[in-house]
Amino acid sequence: MSAIAYAGSSLVATWTSGTASVALAGDFRTVTYTPTLSFYDATSGSDTSVKRITGMADGAASFAGVMGTGGITGGTTGFTFLKEGSYGTLVLQPEGTAVGKAKITLPCISLGIKWNIPYNNIVEYSIDFQQFSTRVDGTN
Repeated sequence: MSAIAYAGSSLVATWTSGTASVALAGDFRTVTYTPTLSFYDATSGSDTSVKRITGMADGAASFAGVMGTGGITGGTTGFTFLKEGSYGTLVLQPEGTAVGKAKITLPCISLGIKWNIPYNNIVEYSIDFQQFSTRVDGTN
């Protein structure tokens, strides 16, 4: 079998809003990007099944991580830039920053930080992002 897989631990994820960037990948558990597509119903007359034509591309991303004692890189500033309604750019580099590796750039709106603060366990947080413009698939 060829070595076509890579470990998720190589991920570099950053959120840039305005002039500041926040590193998200340090204590992450999962990062998900889900592209979506709208459809227009082209069914008519004697069609016996639904006919569709593609519409607009869209997408959403989510991040989940463990809250360390240092917080998100950038501390309180990081939380401010991730506040719900913040516009910015989410950059995902699944294979790290090596030249020629994948770099996915998503113009997004942050939907805010969700907290999971259990009484006697690890504090986790998650952030959902809604894409608002064209995704750019490139390389480092």
